[in-house]
Amino acid sequence: MRKEINVVKKIMRHSLSVLILFLLLLAIQAFFNPLALFNPLRRSPERIRESMLELTPIGMDINEVVLILQESRADSDWISLNVNRRVGVDLTNLGGLSRVDREAYIERLGLSGNTAGEQSIRVILGGYRGIAWTSVHGYWAFDENGDLMEVFVRKYVSFTNRSQWENMRN
Repeated sequence: MRKEINVVKKIMRHSLSVLILFLLLLAIQAFFNPLALFNPLRRSPERIRESMLELTPIGMDINEVVLILQESRADSDWISLNVNRRVGVDLTNLGGLSRVDREAYIERLGLSGNTAGEQSIRVILGGYRGIAWTSVHGYWAFDENGDLMEVFVRKYVSFTNRSQWENMRN
């Protein structure tokens, strides 16, 4: 019994140490770059997706979406825009989707495979640096008529090197 109590105490001390370290790193980040905490790309992928849908609602034509994205570049400072008129969004490439979420998208959109739509747009929305580098990508999937059918957001995190968006910016 006494041995079990000692193990629990060690675990609690370790958890407290990790929490203190995390809070310390957060405080350092806030001190050196306080505005970074308010970067809209730090929001959840769901909230970013909602903002994307406000700007480009489902059913909008691909040419309209491209025009809106190009016009919004000055305000949002996104990095690159890639329009693919032959291939939709590869859902297996969206690593942030769990298998269950991927299957739900496939069922809801009536897809026969792992690709959403017949055409697509990918925009590197930007990124941010915290404990790790995070790059945020937005994907728009269009049907065969060029009408928007779905929007996806993916965050890529790297602990080892600068993110893709930082390298592209230079």
